[in-house]
Amino acid sequence: MDAFLRDAQEILDTALAGDAAAMEWAVVLDRQGGIRLLDPAGWNLSALAAEFGARSVFRVRRHPGGVRVEGWSGVRSCVLEQETSPWHGVCFKPQRLSRLNPPRPSADHATL
Repeated sequence: MDAFLRDAQEILDTALAGDAAAMEWAVVLDRQGGIRLLDPAGWNLSALAAEFGARSVFRVRRHPGGVRVEGWSGVRSCVLEQETSPWHGVCFKPQRLSRLNPPRPSADHATL
């Protein structure tokens, strides 16, 4: 796997593991190895790359059913998407159920 697709996969994995409140953001990787996280509102990926001199740019979108990463690098592009389970982010704490004991006859209700 080349660096562009590896970066896209790592960004997807990070977005899936995180609990960021933002529903959409851009990741800009510049030619010197710097990383910027930006609000992508009003930008397309090629414009972000041109503005920041990026070698590649990714848009991350979180939605209730999963995460989508769109990548752009020169003439290359990619889309990676991963669905999350409906229980993603929900913590279950199993509880031990005690056995129900049948009621014991009291002295008032003597059985013969």
